[in-house]
Amino acid sequence: LHGPFFGVMLSSIEDELRAAGKHVIITAGHSDEEVEKDSIQFLVSRQCDALILHVYAVSDSYLLEQSAGPVPISLIGRDLPEMSDRCFTIDNEQGGYLAAKALIELGHRELAYLAGPLWKSDAKGRLAGYRRALAEHGLVFDRKLLAEGNYQEASGRWAMEQLLRAGRPFSGLACGNDEMATGAIAVAREQGMTIPDDLSVIGFDNVFFTRYMHPALSTIDYPIGEMGQMAARSVLRDVYGKSGLAIQNRFEPRLVRRASVMEFAW
Repeated sequence: LHGPFFGVMLSSIEDELRAAGKHVIITAGHSDEEVEKDSIQFLVSRQCDALILHVYAVSDSYLLEQSAGPVPISLIGRDLPEMSDRCFTIDNEQGGYLAAKALIELGHRELAYLAGPLWKSDAKGRLAGYRRALAEHGLVFDRKLLAEGNYQEASGRWAMEQLLRAGRPFSGLACGNDEMATGAIAVAREQGMTIPDDLSVIGFDNVFFTRYMHPALSTIDYPIGEMGQMAARSVLRDVYGKSGLAIQNRFEPRLVRRASVMEFAW
């Protein structure tokens, strides 16, 4: 439940269901397979009417097995073709592409990437999009300018330190989420760098604090609030028989350009 991303997701789910007179029980899986399974089984044992899951560690086969059980399941951030009408996803690959493309179009040719945990499908997708943008513009992907964090601010700090120790110059930095971007920016400033004069930075998620940073953080909008709302509506539709609900399953990322990026001065 750490961080503003999950707060927005949970609030949107709770608001939509509470307005329909339903209550929400929340458990946390901490991206650990056994803990995720234990949390799911706890909710099933409480005879919940439905489950809305945002999980990464459990397998697709496990989720399909659970979806065949007595408790209906909706998924946020996972795309299973067998239950596509109850999956709510964003194109992470396109989001990573948009971040790198924005930096390249500003004239940056030496880019670094701070990835989320690459065992997660969303982090892998964002990195793949970043690499696609580099290849599209004839730029070589340098593995020494790739560092991996865990989506939390502290990991942005030590991942940025790793990038600086690599000794490769870079003027643009794309980050797998906004929290890691804040950690990276803090380290850059400690090293005497100015944002965006010395380093242009783009995050991912567009959580609320990004617009209040100085400079305000450019980012990729991830409409997690809308996705949570849609997942809740799918429960109202499928479990409680509420009709006439507008439900969207697939979302597209968009670039939100703010003051943390600037054209590269050759």
